[in-house]
Amino acid sequence: MKAQVSFEYYFSLVLFVMFAMYVVFQTISVTSVYRAEVRNRLIKTEAYQISELLVNDLGEPANWDTSSEVKRIGLSDESMNRTNILSTNKIQAFNQSCSTDYQLVASKLGIVEEYQFEVFIVDLTSGALLASCSPPTRTSRGSIAEVTRIAALDTGSYAKITVRVW
Repeated sequence: MKAQVSFEYYFSLVLFVMFAMYVVFQTISVTSVYRAEVRNRLIKTEAYQISELLVNDLGEPANWDTSSEVKRIGLSDESMNRTNILSTNKIQAFNQSCSTDYQLVASKLGIVEEYQFEVFIVDLTSGALLASCSPPTRTSRGSIAEVTRIAALDTGSYAKITVRVW
């Protein structure tokens, strides 16, 4: 008994191969979109964590703006003992530190080396730029996440804190 190969056999084999290729290409395209979305979420999370650290953390030590050994940077006013109140002295020290050594500020904020960030603090009452922290050389890595927060200043006015991460 000999096996016979017919037109239906070849047709179904070609159809099966085409269907298998379609499934493989769909899986590959969904995976790349998924990975891009995961990266976007990680960048957004990093931006939010930096803004949270700046706005609601005192820093380590709490008076790091007058201390020589800084472990962590936070802009919250230690004398008020309330959330969302920033110290203008700490903002000035942050601005000075960032203009001097961006990498040191990044390490004191706990930012992973693969990310770059920018922080802008603007007094909403006067419109003055209180702090601007940007990398010396900006390398583009695709998507940018931005978080904007409003906080009170110890002077009685309000500030807008914008954090961008890429």
